[in-house]
Amino acid sequence: MQWHHVDLGFHGSKIAVSLDGKPLTSVTDTTHRHGMFGLGTGWNQAQFDNLAVFRN
Repeated sequence: MQWHHVDLGFHGSKIAVSLDGKPLTSVTDTTHRHGMFGLGTGWNQAQFDNLAVFRN
């Protein structure tokens, strides 16, 4: 098994994603501007370690 570090950054309507410190993509989505979050993995098996949510 190999571990990876995923960062999801949210600022207003902009969402940025990086994997192991390398930027992957950024998108703009105004569908949900505030509220709770969810993390889905589909039918895949996934493990999470040190999961944290920060509000700036």
